Amino acid sequence: MTINMQQLAQDFTDYLNEFHSYQQPYDDAMDAEVYEQSAAVLRMQSKWGYFDWSKKRPHFGPSSAARSERELYEKARKAPRDTRPPAPHQRRWTALGEAIGGMLQREILLAERHYPKFTGKPARYRFARTSEGAPMYEHFTKKMHEVTYDGEDFAIFGLGDGILEHVTEDGEIIRIGLEIKSRQTSYAETGPFRMKDVNPDHYLQTVCYSEMYGLDYFFVVYLNSSKKAWNMTDEERVKSPDFRVFGYEIGEDARNEVKAKFARVTKAAREGNAPKVDLDTWQFNDYKTQIARTITEEEFEELRTQAIRMQNSSLPDWKKRKFTEAVDYIAEIRNGKEAI
Repeated sequence: MTINMQQLAQDFTDYLNEFHSYQQPYDDAMDAEVYEQSAAVLRMQSKWGYFDWSKKRPHFGPSSAARSERELYEKARKAPRDTRPPAPHQRRWTALGEAIGGMLQREILLAERHYPKFTGKPARYRFARTSEGAPMYEHFTKKMHEVTYDGEDFAIFGLGDGILEHVTEDGEIIRIGLEIKSRQTSYAETGPFRMKDVNPDHYLQTVCYSEMYGLDYFFVVYLNSSKKAWNMTDEERVKSPDFRVFGYEIGEDARNEVKAKFARVTKAAREGNAPKVDLDTWQFNDYKTQIARTITEEEFEELRTQAIRMQNSSLPDWKKRKFTEAVDYIAEIRNGKEAI
């Protein structure tokens, strides 16, 4: 059976838009059940030894799949991580993103129970369930997935935003992974002119979940908490949607590419052969201080040369600044200044 994931992404969008055109239902029984299931799994997973941390192999999170190999190397070597605290607005930004994901998960659960009553049609999307009957998302899917690839042993550890079941008109069930991302800075972020496809970093994250849960199909949902206005015309809603869904199939080649990267990092960490520093991903590197203090003078000069070369390139100014600021930061740390 050929599955058109772009068409399914639009169908999922239409499904939730239709559900959200009705007044929000209240369902205390559903909430109570999910809270009780969540409490049970959290208590179980908090027990020491539930996940095996004793194995002599590194573990990688799905969100780290797009990180530089040097950063992953430092993590695998258990190097000290930067401890710069977040600014207050950054802390709230992160918390709101998590809340947005939880909101959408709850809406999918509500739709499963109330969409048929509102519309007279069956619910086409629902969460897959665990053997205990819990919806498969977050801690209900938390997993340490052991991998051997290219002769290296490592694990992928994390928890996904969900595993959906799409019920076709023929009654066939298609399992689809779900990844939810928030957008908070501008209503234009999720518009069709600015957002044309799934973010490459988010795609790599779903490739990891594909490997962990044996999924070939995925939705990435972007939910924008910034709205243009309370009252909008149909044209304005089309131009500035707050809800975008991208659907695609993930093949074995993509999974192997990510596993090969993790295997390279595992081997490098085992042998103590540090990969080169990637200035392009420096901003969100969690091991800046460790890297700045341990690279050789020769490596640092290479980075200086790269930053100068970027200044003479056709890159936009903001990207040129990124390289210069990274080298300046490294120079400050190497001159004895503490990370800030």
